Amino acid sequence: LEQERERKEERKMELERQRREIENRRREEEERLEQEQERRRKEELEKQLKQLKKEEEEKRQRLEQEREREDERRMEFKRQRKKRKKERKEQKQRLRQEQEREREIEEQRQKRDRERRREEKEERRRREKVEREEQFKIEEERQRLEQEREYLRRMEFERQRSEIENKRREEERLEQ
Repeated sequence: LEQERERKEERKMELERQRREIENRRREEEERLEQEQERRRKEELEKQLKQLKKEEEEKRQRLEQEREREDERRMEFKRQRKKRKKERKEQKQRLRQEQEREREIEEQRQKRDRERRREEKEERRRREKVEREEQFKIEEERQRLEQEREYLRRMEFERQRSEIENKRREEERLEQ
């Protein structure tokens, strides 16, 4: 009986030891599983974090690129505006120069016209003066010729009268 009881006790102790061992293994396995789960969770979290960081970086880059494109568009807009402003200014300048040139050409034309009219007027006056002088000379010549004819006529008349007078005298003398 004693032996039986001892065997039972040993058996019981052995079972207890086995139970503890199983319990220990189970606990170790649970811990190992827990650690494994924790490790996996950590890995998953790290993976998600990495993905988030990647997405964040991509988003930041997209935003940066968008800002750069926007800046470039603004700069291009400013360049175009400046270019158009410059072109308008140059066009105005060309227009002013063209108007100035046309004005100068018109002034020159008017000046030439005035000069031509003045010269024509002077030429007309000169011709009229020459014509008047010619007329005057012609008139003078006509008068001179007229006076000369008159003088010659008188001389002829005088000569004839004198001749008649002389004849008459001669006749009177002869009669006496």
